[in-house]
Amino acid sequence: MKTRKSVTSKVLEVEGRFFETNRDRFMKEGAGKFVLIKGRKVYGFFETKFDAIDAAYERFGNVPFFVHKVTEIEEPLQVVSYLVGV
Repeated sequence: MKTRKSVTSKVLEVEGRFFETNRDRFMKEGAGKFVLIKGRKVYGFFETKFDAIDAAYERFGNVPFFVHKVTEIEEPLQVVSYLVGV
C-alpha cells in the first residue's frame, strides 16, 4: 500500500531532478530569480515567486508545475505554525 507522501512526492519528481541537473546553468541565466519548469522545459525566470506562479496558472491552468528560487545552496524553508502548543 502506497502512502500519501510517496504519491505526492512523485508528482514533480521529473521537474525536481531537471532543476538539480541544470542548477549550474540556471545560476548563469537567472541567479536569485524564480524559475518556472514544467516537464523538462523552462518557461522563464521571474523576479518574484508570485510572478512565476501567475505565469504558470495563465499558461497551464490549475495543474502541477514547478517554481523554485535559483540559488547555489538550498535555502531552508521557514514555516510559521500557529498550532504550536495546541
